[in-house]
Amino acid sequence: MKMSVVVLSSPSINAFQLLKAFINALHLAYGRFDVGKMSERKVSFEYGALILRTRRLITLIEKLGKKYAKVWKVLSTVSIAISFFLLFFGIYAIHLNLIKYFTKPVEFSPVMPLIPGLTFGLDAIPFFIIAVAVVMFSHELAHALVAVSEGIPIKYIGLFFFLFLFGAFIEPDEAELKKAKLLTKLRVFSAGSASNFMVYVITILALTMLFKPYGIFVEGTLEGYPAHGLLKRGDIILALNGTEVTSVTEFSRIMAKAAPGSLLKILILRERELVEFQIKLASSPYNKSRGFLGIYLTQYFAISVAPRAPWIYSISLFRALQWILLLNISVAVLNMLPIMVLDGGLTLRSILQTKLKEKTVRRIEILLSSYLILILLANIIFSLKFPISRWLP
Repeated sequence: MKMSVVVLSSPSINAFQLLKAFINALHLAYGRFDVGKMSERKVSFEYGALILRTRRLITLIEKLGKKYAKVWKVLSTVSIAISFFLLFFGIYAIHLNLIKYFTKPVEFSPVMPLIPGLTFGLDAIPFFIIAVAVVMFSHELAHALVAVSEGIPIKYIGLFFFLFLFGAFIEPDEAELKKAKLLTKLRVFSAGSASNFMVYVITILALTMLFKPYGIFVEGTLEGYPAHGLLKRGDIILALNGTEVTSVTEFSRIMAKAAPGSLLKILILRERELVEFQIKLASSPYNKSRGFLGIYLTQYFAISVAPRAPWIYSISLFRALQWILLLNISVAVLNMLPIMVLDGGLTLRSILQTKLKEKTVRRIEILLSSYLILILLANIIFSLKFPISRWLP
């Protein structure tokens, strides 16, 4: 039951300490790799991918799955409804997006696989890995717990690595799963995406409760313009001419009324200290009638309970949650598309097998999978027209 990962990228702010902590945790969970203990661990190359299998943690999963079987049955029954919503929403979304490319191009949402160093920066890799770990853990653990609660044994859990891609999987007893009732299959197949969807919802709540807009973050300055040499990366603009500024919209509204040559009083937060400047504005290179500071800026979200905490902590946590949010909803939706191998495809197959012959089921699978893959590829191909900045958060 392999997991698909489709994500969007976001800028990274020195998250290598977080990555180190994740690697240490993974090391503790998996233990030192010992090819001698083949009864517990296996390594193989399949279809060009490195596959690591282990039986570690299965005892714990079986214990939790059986002890709370009634809970998992209720949750997995709810997950069926969630997953069918995701399935139909995914089909609707990829078609609507393609239609918008031709009818309303400004509303088209580019779809692009993530390739480190090509479609997202190498400095974002730590956040990417942390978020993928959350996706894998929630997705595969949900599959495993529900399978055990339904009496389906788990043979192995593991990781796979292929070029720059990696993921996790569980291997249930396929013979037992094949013999299971339709409701059992639907519960098992829907658990992963439903779990990712719930993580997505929880992450939205976390972002809403933990952060608030708190000024404008200065990414850098343009040489030759007023802000250069006065403002620097990491400064947070809190007010202009005595007016509080909490969002880019408010900043833009004030700057639109500022004339070239006028003095602008700027209050900033720099290294937890309030600092005030007076800067004489230059003419905007885009509109000579408007004043211009010459800064690269972005919206700053501060931790609600500690708005003056060092910006690196606020931004790092915010970006990590952004990655977790985007990866989980991406996997939740795309994994439930009725394409062969994906959970959505396995769900459709299980339903069709109750009414149709295997030969007919196979034909429907191939035709529908081929069609949906073409629609996805069309979304990706048309996305190449847009610059990366169009779709990166």
